[in-house]
Amino acid sequence: MRCSVPYCRSEASTRGDISFFQYPKPNDDLLEVWIHNCGTKHLSEKLLEKNHLKVCSNHFADSMFLNPTTKNRLVWNAIPTVFNDEIISERLRLAKRQMTHNKKKRRNEKNCRGQ
Repeated sequence: MRCSVPYCRSEASTRGDISFFQYPKPNDDLLEVWIHNCGTKHLSEKLLEKNHLKVCSNHFADSMFLNPTTKNRLVWNAIPTVFNDEIISERLRLAKRQMTHNKKKRRNEKNCRGQ
C-alpha cells in the first residue's frame, strides 16, 4: 500500500509505524478539502468510483488523531495539512512548468490567429 499524495514515498511496512486512511466518502464535504490539500485532483474520478486510495499518517498533525502515540485513528473532522519540503518543492516545480507550458500554448495560438 502506498500513500496517494504525489511525491510522498510512504509505503506500508511490517513495522506498522505508518497508518493509512481512506479519503472521506463522496457525499462528505471533507472530500474536496482532502483532494485539494493532498494535490490529488487528478484522482478525483477514481475516488468517486472506488474509494481505495489512501493518505498516510505523515500528512496529519498530532491534533488530528484520537490517539497521537499510535496514530491509527483520526478525529471525525481530520484534514491532512502536513506536507514535507520535498512534496512542496515538487508541487511548485510542477506548477511553474505548467505555467510556462500554458504561456507557450497561448503564444502559439495567438501567432496562429495572427497569420
